[in-house]
Amino acid sequence: MILLGMQLCGCLAHQEYKISQNVLSGDLKLAETYPDFLSLIKNYELLMIENFKRKQMLIVKSPKQENILHPRHDLKIRAKILKSFSKGDLQNNEKDLLLDNCLDLHKLWQKQKKQIQMKRFQLGLIR
Repeated sequence: MILLGMQLCGCLAHQEYKISQNVLSGDLKLAETYPDFLSLIKNYELLMIENFKRKQMLIVKSPKQENILHPRHDLKIRAKILKSFSKGDLQNNEKDLLLDNCLDLHKLWQKQKKQIQMKRFQLGLIR
């Protein structure tokens, strides 16, 4: 009864879906097929969005650490896609679609980087 009351009041901790970069790195090593890569790209997109929300101000205030705090994940995914394609695990059209999805991942990274630069300018933190 007490737990029900706490749920209705919103007193219980809300658990968010957290994506671990370590898990994704392991998934990247195992990815070989089109569905694997598609899922991996989507998960990296969610990771980038989540990390950016949590670390935006830290990234803004730490330009020397920016590449560590806000890395480009699309580069390592592209390399793995091309490696799988050369091994014959992916067809040409699948490779092209996956590389297009990587382009979307890169565009998200660029958008976030632009937001960081704008925030630095607003705060007078331009190098």
